[in-house]
Amino acid sequence: MPCAGAMRMIRTSRWPDGSESGRTPTVGKRERQLRAFALLDNLDWEPAAILFRTHRATTATEYLAFLAGPDALAWSLFIRRVPLNARLARYALVLRGIDNDGELNRIGLLGLSDIERRDTLARLDGPVYRTKGTCRAILLRLDEALADGTASYDVPKIEIEHVLAQNPKTGGAWLTAFPDEVVREQWTDRLANLVLLRGYKNKSAANHGFERKKSSYFFKAGRSPFVLTNEVADEAIWSTDVLQRRQARLLGALAELWGWDEPSRSGR
Repeated sequence: MPCAGAMRMIRTSRWPDGSESGRTPTVGKRERQLRAFALLDNLDWEPAAILFRTHRATTATEYLAFLAGPDALAWSLFIRRVPLNARLARYALVLRGIDNDGELNRIGLLGLSDIERRDTLARLDGPVYRTKGTCRAILLRLDEALADGTASYDVPKIEIEHVLAQNPKTGGAWLTAFPDEVVREQWTDRLANLVLLRGYKNKSAANHGFERKKSSYFFKAGRSPFVLTNEVADEAIWSTDVLQRRQARLLGALAELWGWDEPSRSGR
């Protein structure tokens, strides 16, 4: 029963009634962190979260401090597309550490090596749109981090859209703004060039120039519920300078989210 209660709490993102007084910032942050796990395509992290809740955590504050570890670990494994058996072996060590009092923190079972962190950030700095099964989750997690807990995604359908078009028309505005094919190839599928849309994509609008795309596509029904998308409205033009600045800031936001060192500035 204790494990069942912990599992219910985790899957509903709710701390049991009476265990915390009021809706404190700590409780809200913990619930957002639990919801973020739901964006992943696996539940490998869940046994560790259940075990720690039943064996160790007595307050939401204590549990939040623990969740920062599996959060960073789970997302790194997800982004790097680590195979199932390797993920399970990693979490088996975490479970053993929770069972053995003090071992979890003493030998850093929830931590990531410098190589793992660098590899994760390198993948985030690459063409994330091309990696099957990860892009939408990464963008939603990033958007919520930028919203600082104020995001609300009560929309029936969420799509990914490129600002700089994937297949710009010959003679169109995008080829004028980005005449170098190599530069277009470098930026098209990276974080800085991707936004989230509510509803279904309009394929006929995908190649519109920047101004028309902003006014008649991204924001045709008013401001977007997504910070990533609203930020585009603040840009007068869409250029490599804008993309470089935006990429560095988005990578920095993810690094800060997981408590990693600030990544080097992207300029590829």
